[in-house]
Amino acid sequence: MNTLIHKLNYTLNNNQFYIKRDDLIPQYYGGNKVRIAQEYYRDMVKKRSNCFVAYGSENSNMCRVIALMSAEKGYPCFIVYGCEKNEKKVLGINDILVKNSGADIIKVSKSNIKEAIEMSCRKAKQRGYKPYYIFGNSQGKGNEKTGVKGYISCYKEIKAYEEIEKIIFDYIFVTSGTGITQAGLIAGSVLENGEEQIIGISISREKKKQEEYIRYYLNQYFEKMIIWNENIIQVYDKALQGGYGYISERNKNFISNFCKKNSVPLDYTYIGKGIYGMMKYLEEKKILGKKILFIHTGATPLFYEDILK
Repeated sequence: MNTLIHKLNYTLNNNQFYIKRDDLIPQYYGGNKVRIAQEYYRDMVKKRSNCFVAYGSENSNMCRVIALMSAEKGYPCFIVYGCEKNEKKVLGINDILVKNSGADIIKVSKSNIKEAIEMSCRKAKQRGYKPYYIFGNSQGKGNEKTGVKGYISCYKEIKAYEEIEKIIFDYIFVTSGTGITQAGLIAGSVLENGEEQIIGISISREKKKQEEYIRYYLNQYFEKMIIWNENIIQVYDKALQGGYGYISERNKNFISNFCKKNSVPLDYTYIGKGIYGMMKYLEEKKILGKKILFIHTGATPLFYEDILK
């Protein structure tokens, strides 16, 4: 899964910009969730389970990947969607793909997620399957280490690229949503003694809260076997623009111009806000003359939704 890294047609403060194209992962419409889901799949097989259970929003990239992976590999799948009361949503591409996969879909209010997960697992058992809930127990705890592994391997790919191309990145930027992807990159850096700075552009939570999530994932991964410096966790939260799913007109204009110059798809929810936040960070911190890598973590179906709006 060694994805392409190429230089961007973008200039700011004499910095050189590169992008790693995890959106071009060929399976399941690509994105960071493919790396993470494949770790879940390996863990499921190891535990001799044979049925996926996943939870997310109706537009979840993870639910899309888990549902499509299950269909391809011949496993039954239960998808639990958490919806706000009286929430009206236009049917999205991810939701369509999940429906087409043949997964069992359960929609509940966000206050009833735990019960819905438990019900899905009971249904799977009644049908003779051994269910595997990707987040651990019904409260979403216990399987953090598995998810983190996906981006340790990605970090190793970046180090291999640096060695081949005789280049050293000073900064690695990534959109930080759940925090698992950023935690995986940081874990990789700790294990490989990396010296770059890894900056997460938060798209849903304020800095302090997001750092708590990432710290939790790292503590679960290392299990106190390795002492790591907590100062390595860096989150920038000045591109939230109202929180998850919200975006400013200025950011939309930035995305439009960026796509024209680089032919790289940026959606409004994740990657567009991530790259926009990266540029704000570099301007604010007055970063000059550095080699900078941004990891494009996907959400390509959402890009096509956005351009049709």
